[in-house]
Amino acid sequence: MRIYIEVEDSDNTYSVPLRVFSTLADAYLVSKVKMDTRAGVGIRHWVTGWSSEGDGSPCPVFCVPVEDSGDAVSYLVHGGDWGLRFRPLEPDAGWDTANEDQFGEPYLLLAAESDVIPA
Repeated sequence: MRIYIEVEDSDNTYSVPLRVFSTLADAYLVSKVKMDTRAGVGIRHWVTGWSSEGDGSPCPVFCVPVEDSGDAVSYLVHGGDWGLRFRPLEPDAGWDTANEDQFGEPYLLLAAESDVIPA
């Protein structure tokens, strides 16, 4: 099966033209991810999909294992038509594009499934 990802340009993140990934299993809901910082430190973040509905609003976010180049498997985390939105675990604030502690990405590819925390 294939999954198609296309993200519109928005206040949340930059646009990404159509990308196609070959899936290896069913998708599942996600609530948190662990991402490496530029310093190489893994930090957990809340994650939500970000939708154009209401000029920006949370929506479900999913993870699905996909084929990567060669024999590798990556874990594709994807959300709404405006991508994904991340916030630190603490403080536990609401979702807001004006919050400087939060940021958006079109989608996320992770190397290890252990970096994905199901909902």
